[in-house]
Amino acid sequence: MGNEVKKHIKAFATLCSLAMVFSIFSASVLADDPVTGGGNITQATIDANGGKMPVDGGNYTLAGDVNVSGTAQIAESNTNVTIDLAGHTITYSGSGSMYIVGKVTSTPNESSSQIEAGNVHLTISDSVGGGKIITGNGYTGGGSTDVWVSRKASNDSTTTFGNDPGRGGCILIQNTSKFTLTGGTINGFKATDEGGAVHVSNGSEFVMTGGAITNCSAKNGGAVAVHTASKGRTSSLDGVDYNIAGKATITGGTISGNHATLNGGGVRVLRGDFYLGSCKITGNSADGTGDNGGGGLSVHKADFTQYLEIVGNPQIYKNTGKDADRNNLFFYKSAAFTLTSNMDSTADIHFGAKSMDTGAQYFKVGTYSYDLSSFTCDNISYEPYYNSSKKAVMVKKLVVPSVAGSRVSVGGNIELKPQVNFGTYDDDNASVSYSYSYTKNGKTTTRTNSFTKAQLTKVGSNYEFSIPVESACMTAPIEITITYGANGDTVTKTVSIEQYVKGMLADTTGTYTQGQKDVAEALLIYGGYAQVQLGIYADQLPDIGVDFSQAYTSGLQGAAYEITKDTYDAYYGVSVSFLTNTEVKMYFKKFVLGDTAPNMIIDGYSDPITAKESGSYYVYVIKGASGNGFPATQYDVSFNFSIGEDISGSYSVETYLKAIKNNDNSSAAMKNLAEAYNNFAQKCIALTTA
Repeated sequence: MGNEVKKHIKAFATLCSLAMVFSIFSASVLADDPVTGGGNITQATIDANGGKMPVDGGNYTLAGDVNVSGTAQIAESNTNVTIDLAGHTITYSGSGSMYIVGKVTSTPNESSSQIEAGNVHLTISDSVGGGKIITGNGYTGGGSTDVWVSRKASNDSTTTFGNDPGRGGCILIQNTSKFTLTGGTINGFKATDEGGAVHVSNGSEFVMTGGAITNCSAKNGGAVAVHTASKGRTSSLDGVDYNIAGKATITGGTISGNHATLNGGGVRVLRGDFYLGSCKITGNSADGTGDNGGGGLSVHKADFTQYLEIVGNPQIYKNTGKDADRNNLFFYKSAAFTLTSNMDSTADIHFGAKSMDTGAQYFKVGTYSYDLSSFTCDNISYEPYYNSSKKAVMVKKLVVPSVAGSRVSVGGNIELKPQVNFGTYDDDNASVSYSYSYTKNGKTTTRTNSFTKAQLTKVGSNYEFSIPVESACMTAPIEITITYGANGDTVTKTVSIEQYVKGMLADTTGTYTQGQKDVAEALLIYGGYAQVQLGIYADQLPDIGVDFSQAYTSGLQGAAYEITKDTYDAYYGVSVSFLTNTEVKMYFKKFVLGDTAPNMIIDGYSDPITAKESGSYYVYVIKGASGNGFPATQYDVSFNFSIGEDISGSYSVETYLKAIKNNDNSSAAMKNLAEAYNNFAQKCIALTTA
């Protein structure tokens, strides 16, 4: 007895949502107090102090936003000035530094000159959050012109002083003094010479444990400059011993968006000591070339012993320079530092592929150990390694991850199986993802998935994963993204089944057998007719010499589906999905089967099939014995089913194809698709039985 078969194809879409959570902080307003000896700072107290910040020792708190127009110099020895921004803003519109910490008086080349104020300490904090020190409209800065000791070696008979202009756009630290930044943001300052925000002169120290320095600029040291002009480390001036070497200790906070026209877009160190901890130096830039440079950090002309100590997890990356090999760090000539401490595995310090006059050597390691994964390289063609003979971190050529090849699997569904080579990044940070989309009946569906390295299958030196591809998506561009390295760098490649198959067909090296090529070509033809039938990528049909608008004949002969009367009373129809897995969907009438659908039992299947309700019908979805769809090689193998005691029968994918061919009401596109799949399946069977 004949029966018309209707085809039902459903596409499913996966929707993802992203949520962003914003935190909003409010600042409290404090009362006005006098500006001397500690207390609250208001605009009135600033005005009463000649437009300057307080210089007397004490603990101060901003009671509101203030405007500052004059340079405040803390010129009394052994003085501690602590300022809490408390979430407020200081706007500075003066022509020099906002603060000079300490004082030196002299006539140049006069050996009897002296440090007038030493052991001075300025601390800026921000207990509330959001506090800032910024420049006013039209202010270009330039830094202080105050006198500072520029040369004093232990074997010198005289002390040379200088008043070189333009140092410390916001704060200049004089000899034996100290500036500590624990919170708040210093933004928008400029120095014509050194230290767009902070300049550290001989014997002084800058300590940064928090806060930020942003968008500042200078000739050298866009944010911070440490300039020790002397060759000695300690000296005596008028009977006072002091450390002639400058020092910067940065163990927290962020230095970003700063710029230097020559050296050290973030930090420039000239003969001083540098102690680096868990801070972030990123997004800075420097224009220097030749003997200059260092978008993040520049260490220049080290002609006496210097110290570089690295602890915690400093982050120095994504800075830029004119020379790409010194984007983040630039060590000039003998500026190779002794690494005196260990780093955390979370440290991320990017090197160039070369350093001026030192080749690839950057850090001497001495007797200390560290995690080599903490080092990365500006030039993506290289990676750091430890050279045991030279006791140094050096760089070597590396292999960037790539898609090494692909293969196509035609089992229950069609799968593209790319193989990824992670190169020198074959570690737990490596992962891969894919994404492609198609539009059907005005609805766009995106297929995407991601895999960690542990989820991939090792194939020789490569790693393989599967991308299920719908039959009508042979030409769909599939974007594969490989994520690698501690910073999550990515490599992206676009592939398609059509691209892979055409490569097979064009191969003349004997890599593929003729049977494999026959299957590949039949797959593209099948996919092309699926594109026409389903209206997916129909304007991008594979160009393999097939006219998809004409009737296609593969030898498929139509036939009717014969069933028992009991089955016929309940049976409604069948559809086969050619979009995702090759699945058979059988429809039975609810009013015949009753309020509760019995399970379908299939010979040889481990589990029964549970029906789903769809309008007036129960739908049984049969996905083959494996549960992953019917393989093309078994499209003609019937499965025997029973529902309850009275309904039984057998069916196959081939039965459906013949019914389509036999049905006069089937569209030409549907008949072509049935013929093309039949041909594809026959080629698969021929290949496996050859």
